[in-house]
Amino acid sequence: MDWTYKTFPLMDQYQYDDIDRTIKDMAISDDGKVAMIGWAGDSLCVWYSDNYAEDFTYSSQYWRFDIDNQQHLDGTWWLTNDDGSPAEPYLNPSPDGGHFNAIFTEDNTKIRCFAAMGLTTVESAAGGTYYPLYFYPKFLLLILQPVYFLFGICISKEQARVMISPIFLMILMGMM
Repeated sequence: MDWTYKTFPLMDQYQYDDIDRTIKDMAISDDGKVAMIGWAGDSLCVWYSDNYAEDFTYSSQYWRFDIDNQQHLDGTWWLTNDDGSPAEPYLNPSPDGGHFNAIFTEDNTKIRCFAAMGLTTVESAAGGTYYPLYFYPKFLLLILQPVYFLFGICISKEQARVMISPIFLMILMGMM
């Protein structure tokens, strides 16, 4: 038996140069579609092939959302830095959410998988803190033609063509 394999140079660079932890899964359809889907850093990404993995197309989408740090009535902040100053929170794909299964759905035109968003702060990320403050399990929907990602919502292709603002996404994800 003769085995062959394929690597993705960007994922190799992330791994071997210790740039970022890549969270990923593979989905394979019965008609020759193959996708390596996941996220690294602040971006969702997919390597997609419709010809039995002979060649892949890479697509990514920046997926970081700055969150307002709410001030309580007594003047204290919801999130603070170690020095007591107001923190700068944001939501992005969590580096600690890598256990999920991706599957092709709807005549192999979409991929669905569970994923995770992490709420963290600029200071904690700069200090190398690994875990987010809060961990939000969500599902990811990848629509293949054209490629775009949606998080935590289930809508039709026609509805998805409408630009979705980060505020609208936060409302749908229960953050506001």
